[in-house]
Amino acid sequence: MTDRALWIAERASEFDGAICIDAMENVFPEDWPRVLANLKHAVRPGSPVYLTVELTEDDLAEVCASALAAGEPVVSGEYLRDGGYHFYPELSQVRRWADASGMIRTADSTGDGCYHLLIRT
Repeated sequence: MTDRALWIAERASEFDGAICIDAMENVFPEDWPRVLANLKHAVRPGSPVYLTVELTEDDLAEVCASALAAGEPVVSGEYLRDGGYHFYPELSQVRRWADASGMIRTADSTGDGCYHLLIRT
């Protein structure tokens, strides 16, 4: 087993819960399943995982759509500007990723510019 694999294995189910606030918009769409799997791996069975997903404002949604229409190498919801990156997935996609992770959605709502998701391992 590699040092990294051993380090990861030693931390399995180490935490009573996880909170991920104002960070998921920096995760590429193809990495969402891996991030959720890592969160699930890190917490004890039955433990909560809370995360927020920033919602786009109308003007930002237009910028994302125009980048896509201009042929930029982005997927719907990706926002690239001045060296920065954000990804605003459709909430239905977030729910599908959460469900596919094997965790159970226990609560979700929108407010304060974010989608709030509480899942349990």
